[in-house]
Amino acid sequence: MKPQHTRKPQGNIKRNDCRSAAANRETARFFRAFAFAVHGIRDALIAERNMKIHFAAGTLVFLFNLVVRPPSILVAFTVLATAMVVAAELVNTAVEHITNRVANNTWEAFAKTAKDAAAGAVLVLSFGAFCVAIYLLVSTYPWHWRLFTNVHGLGAVMSLAFLCGLCAIAVYSATAKRTGKDLNEEG
Repeated sequence: MKPQHTRKPQGNIKRNDCRSAAANRETARFFRAFAFAVHGIRDALIAERNMKIHFAAGTLVFLFNLVVRPPSILVAFTVLATAMVVAAELVNTAVEHITNRVANNTWEAFAKTAKDAAAGAVLVLSFGAFCVAIYLLVSTYPWHWRLFTNVHGLGAVMSLAFLCGLCAIAVYSATAKRTGKDLNEEG
């Protein structure tokens, strides 16, 4: 009869410990990058008026999606349109800050062109998102209160998830602004 427990050689244990330590470092690096991304959204939401407008419009659209419960494909279009507008606004903010830094806050023709092009991209995407919202409103008319029903459950889950994300970042931004936390401060 064989013994029920056997010991592995010490060399394998050390190698496994090194692998788990490397995996822990990679996991920590991933979450640190995620935190930097959330801080970037927070900073833009605090500093940029248009980002606040986009967040408010997205919140209204997703509240409408929760109450009226349009088909899931329409909800997917609203998620995509909202995400693209917010992402474009973040890129626009980055372009503005980098351009201001390079131009040393003076008027330069290249700085104006870069800023105008980035703002134009946001405008084009915002117009597209507005068209999606109009289509959503028109195609679901007459509107019925379906908040507490199981109609189009997947669309409701998508709307709720995106709405929670928008609200969480908005609350995080408001808390950081109220406490006077430095926008460039890490953590």
